[in-house]
This record gives sequence, structure tokens and C-alpha cells, in this order.
Amino acid sequence: MQITANDKMKIREQLKAKRNRLFEKYFKNPMNTRLAIEIRLIDDRVAEITEHLVQDRKSGLDQISAL
Repeated sequence: MQITANDKMKIREQLKAKRNRLFEKYFKNPMNTRLAIEIRLIDDRVAEITEHLVQDRKSGLDQISAL
């Protein structure tokens, strides 16, 4: 089963919400390196999904322009 763009966007939004919750905790305790690492991993995953969405959009536009 292939993940659709809508699924990717939902996952991205869920990750961003989780990141925001973690950042609020981290803001209160900036010495908590575990939270910092977890936030960083989420940021990397969000960036990866965003890159895939951009590539999907470009490939979709390329297919339309080829018609």
C-alpha cells in the first residue's frame, strides 16, 4: 500500500504537534538533552516528509506539462 500525499500531510501535522508539545517541556527545562534529541529527530522526520511532498508535487506538475 502506497502512502498518499494526504497521508503524508497528516503524519507531518501529527509530528509537528508532538514536536510543539515537547518543545514546551524543553523550554521549561533546557538542560533536558533527551527532549532536545527527540525534538531534533522529529524535525528531521518532518523535513524528510516535506521534501517528499515537494518532490511529489514536482513530479505531478511534470506529468501534467508532458500532456
